[in-house]
Amino acid sequence: MTQSAVLMPPVAAVCFDWGGTLMLDDGPDDVPMVQWPTLTAVQGAADCLAALHGSIPLYVATNASASSRAMIIQALGRVGLDRFFADVFCFTEIGFRKTQPKFWDRVRQLIGVPFERIVMVGDSLEKDVLVPRRLGVQAVWFNPSGTQSEASVPTVFDLTAFADMVVVTARAAH
Repeated sequence: MTQSAVLMPPVAAVCFDWGGTLMLDDGPDDVPMVQWPTLTAVQGAADCLAALHGSIPLYVATNASASSRAMIIQALGRVGLDRFFADVFCFTEIGFRKTQPKFWDRVRQLIGVPFERIVMVGDSLEKDVLVPRRLGVQAVWFNPSGTQSEASVPTVFDLTAFADMVVVTARAAH
């Protein structure tokens, strides 16, 4: 169920989860992703980011604990995605996980917009969608496998559908 009219304008910033949303997360958890021999962007990630880049600030918000901010940027660079992001918010720098309100308080402070104008998109229903929504952040579940859930949340099966959702929302605001 891809929903297109679910974001409330005006969206001022989009945060993307890193592993499993922007890049395949199929390596060892205790080794920084940048050190993995092979890195792969999630299908549609580059097209989604290119469609949104320049019209809205894009960020990475991740719980990664084996990678620093610089390592995350390097890993994104290996698949050509680093150029799209204004900043990276990560556990190793902020000291809190996305499931903790202090993580989102810091993100809101750094971006400089209220929660309701931030959209988080990620593949973890709990960490990327349900928790931020409880704090007032808009959130979209990236669910490429089509997993069924009782949660009634905005859902996309591919990232290009998310880009379309943001564009439709921006047009509706004008």
